[in-house]
Amino acid sequence: MNRAGSILEWNNVDWAVVDLGGAYRFNVNGMSMAVDIGLRFGTQIGETSMIDDDITNGGNFHFNLCVAGVDNCPPFLPNGQQNPDHIGSVVQDGMSIGRSSGNSMFGYHIGLSFPGNFQIGNARITPSVGWRHTNFNFTTRNNNGIILTTGLCEPGTRDEIFCDPYIVFWPDDGGSPTLIIDGPFGSPVNGEMEVDGSFFFHQPGTSHDYDVTWAGPFVALGIEYQINHNNIIEGRIEIGFPGYDAVGNQPYRIDWRRNDPLRDRAGIFGAMHIGLGANWLTRVSDNIMLSLGMTYDHFTVSDADTTTHLNSQYWLDWREWGVDNNRQDIIDRVDTLMEDCPNWVCRFDSEVNSWYRSFGLRVGLNARF
Repeated sequence: MNRAGSILEWNNVDWAVVDLGGAYRFNVNGMSMAVDIGLRFGTQIGETSMIDDDITNGGNFHFNLCVAGVDNCPPFLPNGQQNPDHIGSVVQDGMSIGRSSGNSMFGYHIGLSFPGNFQIGNARITPSVGWRHTNFNFTTRNNNGIILTTGLCEPGTRDEIFCDPYIVFWPDDGGSPTLIIDGPFGSPVNGEMEVDGSFFFHQPGTSHDYDVTWAGPFVALGIEYQINHNNIIEGRIEIGFPGYDAVGNQPYRIDWRRNDPLRDRAGIFGAMHIGLGANWLTRVSDNIMLSLGMTYDHFTVSDADTTTHLNSQYWLDWREWGVDNNRQDIIDRVDTLMEDCPNWVCRFDSEVNSWYRSFGLRVGLNARF
């Protein structure tokens, strides 16, 4: 995610896939044509890990902590100098690792091809066009993570950066808050000490549930090379221009709407799919051939739009707490959120980059009648 600075990934998912397909050949004005249809069903084998990374890309910026009476205080002034009204930037970093199993995939395609019309020696070239739909469901449970909210980051002795936890003293007289970096850590008088947003968490149930669909047109080119009567080599390259639609849910996020709060979308031709395949077929009877081969698929989308539905009650309750406790920073943050997200729906264009890549080995039977 470009603005949110978040990376969500499932790695090394092993699939067992059943691929069924059929084609009907016919002639139109002497030209050989075929309609082919395929179905694909897959289920995950074993277990893999999910990583929700809010550290690598900088974490989630919350707000700038300002001196008393100042509502907006960027860290630097337009001339590049440090802003004297800026106390610190409150940023939340976090990472969690969960276990993922029982994931599923489903796909289908329908295509129109032109077999047998183009030939070079023993190689037959078959162009085709069609529509491909591919869907994945990824679910994570037993998620463990840590959150660290920081208020001030400073360079170390070399090129490293150190960030201190968000510990702030709020005086009762309404004066400027103070970031506590090296102490004191005792109970303040005439004010309150706030230590917020740094903790470990464990989520035993479903923490992430994402349903991702790539669907759209494709063009392909197939090559069939007949070695002899009993052996054939096939190759195929496919380029697709699908749309992208991902619906996400994180049930433990109480600041989001309960059901399907997230949706990322890109229209048809907004994404790309590259598919490669190769098969070796050997005859076992007059009409049946044994097939051994490999497949490679790469789906990618850049700058998809995203929509997030918020839990309005959570944010209104937090704003009310800010009013009751004279916390103008919280009031301002919720008010800004309400302006940026009308009706508690946040929309951001060109926010999401996503990709899926797989390599597989296959064995099957090819029957021709």
